[in-house]
Amino acid sequence: MTPVRPRAPRDRLPLRAEGLGPVGVAAASLACAEFVRSGLYGAYLTQVIDSQFGLPVTAAAGAWTAHFLTDTLMRGPAGALLGRFGLRPVALAGAGLSVLALALMLLAPPSVWALLLTSALHGAGFSAMWPVAMNLTADAARDGYQGRALALVGNGIMPLSGLGFLVFGALAGRGDAFALWLGLGLLLLSAALALLLPLGRVLPASDAAADPKARSVMSALLPLLPAAFMQTLSMTLLGPWLFRMAEDGLGLTYWGWWPCWAWAGRWPTAPCRSPAASPTRGRPAPG
Repeated sequence: MTPVRPRAPRDRLPLRAEGLGPVGVAAASLACAEFVRSGLYGAYLTQVIDSQFGLPVTAAAGAWTAHFLTDTLMRGPAGALLGRFGLRPVALAGAGLSVLALALMLLAPPSVWALLLTSALHGAGFSAMWPVAMNLTADAARDGYQGRALALVGNGIMPLSGLGFLVFGALAGRGDAFALWLGLGLLLLSAALALLLPLGRVLPASDAAADPKARSVMSALLPLLPAAFMQTLSMTLLGPWLFRMAEDGLGLTYWGWWPCWAWAGRWPTAPCRSPAASPTRGRPAPG
């Protein structure tokens, strides 16, 4: 009886070997962009909008809204452009718009309308980054492992969002524009990485057609939508303003309230991690 050789670590990944490099490049480019946009709008502008920009505090909320609204509205057109022009041109155009937006925010005379326009321009540029990374990941996944591949790459990138929030929030206390220059450098790195992406598909299209009998995932996702909505809502409404109210209103230092927020962040997502959300319904997995 021939002994079964253990699989190499690379063979355990849901991505094909020839797709690892391009997916890694796309993920790194997206991670840089996500790090900047989360930290800039979620933690930095809220603290310095009045002291460094000379604008009302509500302008920070307007910049947040303009950026995320434009990002949401442009995801569909970005996907259409991706199908027409390919990966590298769309990713490079998106990264270039993001660089231009942050450069204008850094160098142009501050005004409310200029801030809103540059934030919207940044949102339009960022809207291409997730579709590029996710399309490339799905294309490079092993047959039948697309869901695992998308989860692996997406969950690997999302911690950079929280890290950007943490770093930019801390840099806001410097009283200078270092955080903006750091963001501009990371966006330039994101654009440079986009140059390394392939022009089109990494792998030929799979011959396996979509199974018409495949069960829709909507029934599995619907119970999780309230938790996802509340997590996003609490982050949007409360998160950015904690920086301003933590010391005066709550008596907490910047580093003092982070453990409290991290613990509170467990509860909105508890249904997503509960045994009822797993396929085994809380029962031990076989073996």
